[in-house]
Amino acid sequence: MDESRTIYLARWQEGQLTAWVDEGHYRWDLSSLRINAKPLQELAPVDDPALQQALADLRDNEKLFDAGSLIVPFVVEEGTWRAIGMTEKGQQVAIEYDTDTGLEIRGAT
Repeated sequence: MDESRTIYLARWQEGQLTAWVDEGHYRWDLSSLRINAKPLQELAPVDDPALQQALADLRDNEKLFDAGSLIVPFVVEEGTWRAIGMTEKGQQVAIEYDTDTGLEIRGAT
């Protein structure tokens, strides 16, 4: 059986990191998905210092998260929400999310 993990979907817009569903008391729970862990083990290194700090602050301030929590900060590019992750073998993968089609992880880039 494949190992699964919970990922948390976030939006990075105008210098703010917010839960995908940004309302109510359970916004991070409502912004989470269980996925097969194999194609998405971790985030690719984040280049943006402001986003790095926002992720660190979120881990420090939100009781739900620990060092092992996978928070995926999506940035909108050409109308599509995108992020870059890493497989368990260290290959980069493109992650896209759309409310109509859901989460898509595209193979090594």
